[in-house]
Amino acid sequence: MRKYLTYIEFKITHGYYPNGLSNSFNFVPDATTRNFLNRYKCKIVQSQNGFSLLVPENINLTSLALNLSLEELLFLIHCGNPGLVSISDIAPNWSGSINLIGTNNGEINLDLVNNSTPPNGCIGYLKLPIKKQNYSFHLKARSTIWKYYVINRSSIDIEEVEISSRDGFKFSGPSKTTITTGETAWVFDSGNTHLPMQQQPTTQYQLKIKNKVVRKDLPYPDPQNLEIESQGSTNHVFSTMYVYV
Repeated sequence: MRKYLTYIEFKITHGYYPNGLSNSFNFVPDATTRNFLNRYKCKIVQSQNGFSLLVPENINLTSLALNLSLEELLFLIHCGNPGLVSISDIAPNWSGSINLIGTNNGEINLDLVNNSTPPNGCIGYLKLPIKKQNYSFHLKARSTIWKYYVINRSSIDIEEVEISSRDGFKFSGPSKTTITTGETAWVFDSGNTHLPMQQQPTTQYQLKIKNKVVRKDLPYPDPQNLEIESQGSTNHVFSTMYVYV
């Protein structure tokens, strides 16, 4: 039986998901890479957060690639989450390729190419040097300025109202505004603090009136509902949520 050794291991994590693990990504070799690996009976084993390249123990893949003037392995990145841009720390209106470039020292660099269309319905490509190496890459979750609109549809007298977390973080405000329904809303925001989006939130925010908790389960942002405000050359991204009491 042929014995295989791990030649390359690649792992990707994303800050939006619990423990960084996601089933969204799949890495498929392009035709040149596939033919090269097949020629020498190599195997690609997909995992939840990446893949391993297995090579027969008697094969020196680096030397063979040099003989063929092949400088890198190219994988197309497929993503099962159409909302990847919304949950990731890249421009919210991004349209282009999301590429990952491996270096000889094991680092992975993010290369965003605007106004480009990746092939075959993928989101971009992964390029890796042909050498025995382990790689890992972490894609940060998007952080936004959170904004809560509190609308009073009850007989509660809204005075001394605040939104805070159990660990002591307090939202700025409130200020008053009139929303599209004509109702008055008390507006709170996270100020200069950008809060991360999470598939399973780890921090609970609560609404207090006169230091009494009236809502302990305030909603969390919908990644698909982002508001962008431009101030000069800077774009500020907001997540807006409505709370009714």
